[in-house]
Amino acid sequence: MFNTLKRRLAVLMVPVIAVGGLYFAEPVKADEDVKDLNENVMSVNSMEDDEAFETQSFSERRRKGDPNDPDFGKQWFHYMIHDEEAWQKSTGKGVTVAVIDNGFNAEHPDLKANVKGTYDATGNNNFGPVSGRYAYQGTHVAGVIGAVKDNGIGGCGVAPDASLYLIKVGDSANTEYMVNALKKCVEIKADVVNISVCGYKDSPELKAAIDEAVNAGCVIAAAAGDGQSSNVDYPAAYENVISVGASDYVSLRGTVYSAYGDAVDIAAPGGCGDGSDYGIYSLDNNGGYFAGYGTALASPMVSATAALVISADKKLLSDHSKKRVEAVRKRILDNEIKARYSCELGTKNAVDGGLDCEGAVKNKSIKRKFFGTRYFRINIGRFGSQDTVAIGKGRSVNLPLIDCKGYEISKKDAKGAYKLNTSANGITLSDTGKLKVDKNVEAGTEFSVTATYDGDSFTKKFKVCEPVTKMGFEENGKIKSKATVTVSDGTLIIADAPWETLNKEIRSYCGSSSSENSTIVNYEYGIGNIDIKTSKDQYISYYWLTGTPEEFVAQKGKKYTLTYTNPDGSHRKFKLVIKCK
Repeated sequence: MFNTLKRRLAVLMVPVIAVGGLYFAEPVKADEDVKDLNENVMSVNSMEDDEAFETQSFSERRRKGDPNDPDFGKQWFHYMIHDEEAWQKSTGKGVTVAVIDNGFNAEHPDLKANVKGTYDATGNNNFGPVSGRYAYQGTHVAGVIGAVKDNGIGGCGVAPDASLYLIKVGDSANTEYMVNALKKCVEIKADVVNISVCGYKDSPELKAAIDEAVNAGCVIAAAAGDGQSSNVDYPAAYENVISVGASDYVSLRGTVYSAYGDAVDIAAPGGCGDGSDYGIYSLDNNGGYFAGYGTALASPMVSATAALVISADKKLLSDHSKKRVEAVRKRILDNEIKARYSCELGTKNAVDGGLDCEGAVKNKSIKRKFFGTRYFRINIGRFGSQDTVAIGKGRSVNLPLIDCKGYEISKKDAKGAYKLNTSANGITLSDTGKLKVDKNVEAGTEFSVTATYDGDSFTKKFKVCEPVTKMGFEENGKIKSKATVTVSDGTLIIADAPWETLNKEIRSYCGSSSSENSTIVNYEYGIGNIDIKTSKDQYISYYWLTGTPEEFVAQKGKKYTLTYTNPDGSHRKFKLVIKCK
């Protein structure tokens, strides 16, 4: 189902520190390298989840090498699924993608050049869009797959050189029309089939038509549905169809509307709301553009990825058999982003695995630094307003810059981008972003840092705090910095709330290891960096924005080591070991 109604987001808001395409990453110890994120070590951020965030229009976020389509910056999903990297090897040329949907504007100026043919499976010889709320869906979905790239208008599709065959089935979920459409796919020897229309019921006729198309080499991807449940819509529920759930617009998180569970094969960006910053930006029926959301818009990204995979491999391109379907499916699912996309915090409702176009095309599981999100949140404790963050007396941190594609800007390129705004003595900032506060600077002193790079500008406020010397919990008059707990199989672990697992309050202290001779440094928000070490096949549920490990489900026989690093620049640590019996 395809939604454009704006929904209330307040209950799921978390802080985003972002202006333009430039961001500060988490402060790290001076001269210390930032760790790459991979399936074994996940070094990410942790903050509370009940605040508003600020952002700026994606249309201004562009970098060298992006297509010349003026609205490409609004299509944030390209960065998240890494299709630009895949385009170096394949753009879908030579592949036919059949788009089965309610109706289309095949004459859209950003689509027409890639339309190979059309067919009305309803038998009414009226290929145009249907009327009503979802009239635009077919055109919008087709644009996500194959809107033309580098033509100077709008945005572009994930497989911008694929040939599109547009097949209308209307919006009545009529099995006969869908069967007709699938037979047409076989007739035209379509390589890939996308089905974003939902609401069909299981039937022998529908299953037989799906099987016939698969046996003819058609790779089929379908929307899992927006039912907010583990019930997947047909035809996505069939075993030989790639069932696609939706992830949200700000990192590795499932959407609140997506179907979830084991019957959903993979997640792809589905967006939310109806604004260009939050929805999936694509074509409308009137020759223009708009943004919508739904699993209907996640499915075409997987279909387009299948087209990229086939286009890149001559053997796959010529193989119209079930063997090809199985091979393409395997490449997409085996090389997915290894993450668990939680659709509802505090539950096990999630989709395992996210779409990675580059990984699928190169047939390689790629270790992502932080999985292609456009956002990177500052990883420090904060006092009061979300705009003021903490740094300890006598501490130093690096402030690396992150571009809109999620990559760290080198110190060489970032040199000279920083400016310190303060009249206080004892606070220094190097031209490569090393921030240092002298131990004699009075606690409570406030200042700010501004960075300007590639036309984007970003200012962050800081507040000096007493230096943290210990992080942990009180026990028998001592401050303990390590704990081990045992949990049962299937226990849901909230990673950024260790006190819930430990049943003890974790605090930051200034002073000695004795609680009597220490004072508590109270941050209003944030507990610091989180590193999670476990076996590589463990899926972590990532929360919004930058890949924060919000939660995971403990598995029998596994051990999890969660290391929390204090956020003020002291790098004092607390370690929690979780054993699952």
